Amino acid sequence: MGSDARTYSPSPAGSVRLLRRFRSPPPPTPRSLDAHSTLTRAPRPARYPAFLIVIFSLSLKGAFPGLALGSSDVPKIIHQSWKTTQLREDHEVWQQSWIDANPAWKYMFWTDLDNRQLVADFYPDLLYTYDILPKNISRADFVRALYMHKYGGVYADLDTWCLRPVDTLLTAGPGIAYVAEMGPDLTYAHNIPNAWYASSPGHPFWLFFVERVVELTQNVVDGRRGWPDIEEIAGPVMLKAALDVGIWTRSDALTLTRSLAHSLTRSLAPSLLRQSWNDVHSFIGLDSKVETIKHGRVYVLDWHADDESNPWKMFAKARNERLKAECPGEALHTEAVQQACKEAFPDAVVLTYWSHTW
Repeated sequence: MGSDARTYSPSPAGSVRLLRRFRSPPPPTPRSLDAHSTLTRAPRPARYPAFLIVIFSLSLKGAFPGLALGSSDVPKIIHQSWKTTQLREDHEVWQQSWIDANPAWKYMFWTDLDNRQLVADFYPDLLYTYDILPKNISRADFVRALYMHKYGGVYADLDTWCLRPVDTLLTAGPGIAYVAEMGPDLTYAHNIPNAWYASSPGHPFWLFFVERVVELTQNVVDGRRGWPDIEEIAGPVMLKAALDVGIWTRSDALTLTRSLAHSLTRSLAPSLLRQSWNDVHSFIGLDSKVETIKHGRVYVLDWHADDESNPWKMFAKARNERLKAECPGEALHTEAVQQACKEAFPDAVVLTYWSHTW
């Protein structure tokens, strides 16, 4: 972490890091967070009806040239975020691993002020939802989906180490988004964490995910329910739920969308109305799938080890113990430990340490 490895040039808000020679697009000047005091007078968030999601998907296939939202591949942009530009020492070391392992990639660093301004400038209908979320970690969970939709690229939590070039996780193709599984248990509600994403810009899944958070928030505001656990608001549980429930299950879908769904499935596959995002999009043949990367490539540390009732407990515990022995986070900056870690986990590209520094 020498002085030649990173330079810092403050934005108008003093809140964007410029690392090496890669400069982020200048962020908008953040507005005062005093706006939080006027939440009760803010307008209700706009909804994203399902037919719009269909149009976003079709645009990726070129059906509407004027609405071409997708790109031919994942842009070479790495996104990371923290409350301010002041990072913990271990986070600075882990942050540098992403720059060193991906020298041809642009690096964009976001603070809380930058995050709110991104929503205000490009997704103003979502600002009410963003502001009213109960904790800052939920806002951070919420906005990382918007990084993917607006810019595309790769998002990674700061408590991750990039062991190998991130390109090795991605395949070329239009309209692709990526998540990663923690373990082989597909029924586990936390099995698709949100510490790492990748996407082409404009992928419609991210708006679908965000809309589910909007719906949850509106139900809380209307008094129909209370806030659930953090992971269920905009975190990994909500992410997996969005992947598991297809667009055709929306209760408020427009008649056009319902008619389209029924005409497609009435005689061919009636159960499709209850299928996942990928089931629906694979059936229609749209380039808007979400690929799930196999466990052990992004997430080596596995929470199943903490669940006494889970049949995968012993598998997860053994892998976690090996990670702790071969890849101690505090020593990963040394070449010897990096090499030992690569040999111990030859398929791993990213290591996630779950420091839970909310």
